[in-house]
Amino acid sequence: MMILFAFVSMGFAEEQRVVLDQSVTATFTDVVASNDGSEVAMVSSSSVYRMFTDSWDVTGVAACGSFSIAGAAYATDGQLYVGCSDGSISTVDSSAGLTTNALTLDAPAILGLAIDGTDLYAIAEQSDGGNPQVHHVDLSTGTASTGNYPSTLSSASYKDMEIVGGYLLVSHGGSQLSKVDVTTGSPVQDEEGPTAVSFSDILPDSTAYNALIASGDGGIVRFMFADNSTQYANTNSELTNVSALAAYDSVVWVANNTNLYSYSYDSGSSSVGTELLNTISLGQISNIVEMTYAGDYLVYGSSDGNYGVISDRPWVEIDTVNPSSGVAGDEISITFAADTSGTYQVLLNATTNADGSSLASGTVTADESTTVTIEITDAFIEGDNPLRVVVADDNSVTGHDTYSVTVDNPPNSITLSESNIGYGDESLTLSFTNLDAEDISYYQVYISDTEFSSSDYTTGGPSFSAIAESTRQIPYAEGTDPRITLSPLTNGTVYYLSVRAYDSSGNEGPMSNVLSASPQETYSVSELLDEQGGYCATTAPRAFGLGFLALLAIAVRRKPQALAAGLLLLLPTADASDQFSTEEKSIITNSVSLRLGPVSFDQTEIQQVFGTSTTGLHLEIGASLYDFVNLYAGTGFIQQMGVLVNTAGVQSTEHDMLTIYPMALGGTVQAKIVENQILIPYASGGIDFWLWRENWVENDTEQAVSGGKSGWHYAFGGHLLLDFMDEVAASKLFVRFGVKDTYFTGEYRVQQIGEDGIIFDGSSATFGLRFVY
Repeated sequence: MMILFAFVSMGFAEEQRVVLDQSVTATFTDVVASNDGSEVAMVSSSSVYRMFTDSWDVTGVAACGSFSIAGAAYATDGQLYVGCSDGSISTVDSSAGLTTNALTLDAPAILGLAIDGTDLYAIAEQSDGGNPQVHHVDLSTGTASTGNYPSTLSSASYKDMEIVGGYLLVSHGGSQLSKVDVTTGSPVQDEEGPTAVSFSDILPDSTAYNALIASGDGGIVRFMFADNSTQYANTNSELTNVSALAAYDSVVWVANNTNLYSYSYDSGSSSVGTELLNTISLGQISNIVEMTYAGDYLVYGSSDGNYGVISDRPWVEIDTVNPSSGVAGDEISITFAADTSGTYQVLLNATTNADGSSLASGTVTADESTTVTIEITDAFIEGDNPLRVVVADDNSVTGHDTYSVTVDNPPNSITLSESNIGYGDESLTLSFTNLDAEDISYYQVYISDTEFSSSDYTTGGPSFSAIAESTRQIPYAEGTDPRITLSPLTNGTVYYLSVRAYDSSGNEGPMSNVLSASPQETYSVSELLDEQGGYCATTAPRAFGLGFLALLAIAVRRKPQALAAGLLLLLPTADASDQFSTEEKSIITNSVSLRLGPVSFDQTEIQQVFGTSTTGLHLEIGASLYDFVNLYAGTGFIQQMGVLVNTAGVQSTEHDMLTIYPMALGGTVQAKIVENQILIPYASGGIDFWLWRENWVENDTEQAVSGGKSGWHYAFGGHLLLDFMDEVAASKLFVRFGVKDTYFTGEYRVQQIGEDGIIFDGSSATFGLRFVY
């Protein structure tokens, strides 16, 4: 780095000087800064060089691939848009993520870009030749405007474009300028003014009423928006070859041959003061093409690939950071220097010179190295940690440099408990909670039939030839706790298991504590009870099916639409008068009941595998004589997930599923005494036939047993009339579906199903709705 100190004091500020002067093998054509000043893009035909103003590091990105780059602009969200010679626009985000062909224009090549809010303007060539056109893209939708766009300009060449005072101003070189009304897309050309000029860089100023343009031998020219004319804006004799302009805080900087000059600047009238405020020599650099302000720093770029920074702030350079990475508890030495004496602070994870947490502070002498040692503490995060060295001069003006230290702590230890391990037939299953770390790559499980301790292995673990180490890895998945089943193993053998985590850098965490367990042979309910499946009576399924269909036919013979009423309680319909009093009382009424509730089984083996209770659904269709004696056919659905067990009934980690379709035929005696009785108790009983199926996986093979069990049941319950709660709704149900009464119903039922093998003796308590029609 070369530091140049040729300057003249401005009087009201610290000395302005070149604090950074570098070069790359490139020809810069444009220099733009992000809205927040955190980044500057220096554009060449092959790469965009991004300068990050926290660290002053510069990286290049070939944003257009093999195509040429022409212009760049930052959106308000910090995303960089880059124009390409194939008519496409690439984007580069803050993390250097490149998206090519993010936008594509109907044009063969882009010449320049400008962005105002969510409006992107691109000047591009036409497919069939002719003058370039202005395209407009709404960045909020990513769509190009039609109608007034694209708008064809009046001149063929192109030098620069900027948003000034609500207009898009285009420099064509020579004495040609175009002004485009961005609302209408209508372009106009400058009408009159000096002709011995060479327009190039336009001073961007969204608040200006007029615009300033660098004009070569013509010095600085002002473009008047009112009449689209140009005029000389300065009489400064030193301005003989003006190539670039930049303004900040009522000062305009002018690049002229090998010097930068500064003058007072009135943005409202776009006027340049005659008094020379400051002169900075750039040595041999004479071809500055663009300058821009990034915060308080002026950044320039030349056509020879030179770039630099002008500042009146202390310039800080971090020379070495040793080591540049570490883990908690490590010490890191930072050596830095500043060109100004003052005080310093080392800030952790700071985004400005005033935030972050202070790790060290002291005094610094101009141009002398200072070394500070800091410790990596819990305040450091996993990954990159910016260390920002801030130096303040006697006037509390600050400068900075930043270097990122990488913290790559090994993963934490995993603590296992007995609940984390389960057995299966020739298998063991290990599950545990994910570690709270972003860079976990995978978990390595260790298993051995020889006892070991976590202290035996500071790295790695015992080998186990029966299951490959790669097979015992659990990839990290965010939001999903790790789980692995290890097989094949030998039943009855004691195995010892532990686990450790590995991060994305290959660091291994400590080994967990060691658990022990034995695979055991597991059994389903059918296997425990030697249930062979099949039907206990070959005529039972047919008899129940015929009985059910017979009652169904009775129930729907007059009003089949009433079966849908259980699912359609209150559909919109016209009001209807209450017709209960005029309806002739029927000798036979029909009903539909739908109930849901817990079902329990008494058999110990069922409880061991499937638990003590599950949920059952019951549907019954019935026909009643004088609402006193009711005959019904019922069916239902019961399903429960369980786990296989050993001979002692201890549950394994292997799943089992029981599915039941219960069917019943029965009769009910209802204690209905008066019409519209609020509560109707009842007792019922009947015969049952239950279709069932149990299925599970054994040694990776699905097993299943199914059959039918016959039996009987008795029940007690009650119907609570709901019509009186909303007579209008009850009337609607009658008019539309023929439903006379709606009840809330509840029933307690005891069933005796089966005689050997699996026995479904037990009880249920179900609740639901009953519709009478």
